[in-house]
Amino acid sequence: MVIFPDIPEAITQGEDEDEALLVAIDALETALSIYVDERKLLPVPSVPKNEQKTVSPSALECAKLGLYRAMLEQGIRK
Repeated sequence: MVIFPDIPEAITQGEDEDEALLVAIDALETALSIYVDERKLLPVPSVPKNEQKTVSPSALECAKLGLYRAMLEQGIRK
C-alpha cells in the first residue's frame, strides 16, 4: 500500500513493492491534477523519513505543475 503524507487523496497499492511504486506515480499525478482542476494550492513535499521510498511526477507533469504554480502566484489565468 502506498500513501502520500502531503496528499491524503492519493492512495494506491500493488502486488509487490515495484508495482506499488509504479502505480504510485499515476496516483500522485491524478491527485495533483485534482488540485489543479479545483484551483487549490499545491502541497509542498515534506522531507522523507528513514529510508522512506519516494516517487515523483513525470518530467512533463512537473513542468505543467511548475507553470500552474507560477500562474497562481502571479494571479494569471488561462
